[in-house]
Amino acid sequence: MDDSPRRSICRAMRAVRQNGCAGGRAARARRGDRGDPRGIQGQTLGALLRRLGLFFLAASYLTLAPPRLAAGGSHLFTETGQTSSNAFYDFWLAHGQTAVIGLPLSPTFRWAVGAGNPDKTVIQVYERAVLEWHPENAPGERVQLERLGDDLLDLLQADQPGQRLGALLRYSPPDPCEGAAPCIAFAETNHTLRGTFSDRWNADGGLRLFGYPLTEQFPAVDAATGEDVTVQYFERSRFESHAASDGGSVLLGRLGASFWDMHKDVILAHPEWLVTVPDLDSTDAYLPPLP
Repeated sequence: MDDSPRRSICRAMRAVRQNGCAGGRAARARRGDRGDPRGIQGQTLGALLRRLGLFFLAASYLTLAPPRLAAGGSHLFTETGQTSSNAFYDFWLAHGQTAVIGLPLSPTFRWAVGAGNPDKTVIQVYERAVLEWHPENAPGERVQLERLGDDLLDLLQADQPGQRLGALLRYSPPDPCEGAAPCIAFAETNHTLRGTFSDRWNADGGLRLFGYPLTEQFPAVDAATGEDVTVQYFERSRFESHAASDGGSVLLGRLGASFWDMHKDVILAHPEWLVTVPDLDSTDAYLPPLP
């Protein structure tokens, strides 16, 4: 077998090593400088490879920078069999994960959010929240929580037939803040935020994530456990204090699970609604057009 190409390559590599030492110093001395920002070795190797016509050799010997990966990732949650991906997964990682958002309960799909809204928004249902994708917003504001607290508060019914408990709670006068610390009064909704609920609200996202309080704190019974709890509704969430089982720690209610229980049969009957949420860095929603 003719090994002349191999001998040529070996001679070329020896020349590179030699020029990289004495040749490099001599060249810098002739120029009167202390260094070549491009690198004499790079110049010599390039010239030799061009003469030999071995560009493929450079690709195999040199280490190339990996391509830039998309910002979004994904994770399959075996507990529910659902995957959180791209912008929604990034948001989940950055905003409390299971304690604030919960596990994903649904695939990602298009849904008409809000009364009278003709457009369908890309959403995904989690245990404690529903995430919405708004590509028209500025970066950092494209993923938002649906106003589940506002919607589900209106569905609360009182013991008396026809009496809307949600309306009574929403429009009841606020408890005064005198002597209560911490306590914040919100003129926007005429309600207050105080105590451990205030601590949790501030620690996990505040106004941007949970919205304004829509009620005062009030006693309720956990339908699943029969436990007495203290509850307060916010625009996008519901806070619960479970004194008996959790020592008074404040948990976020499973509003997303309630939403999913109400709508899953309709959603799962329409596989054409299923879509993929874009990467968080995307400036547009690369989604199929609405049917």
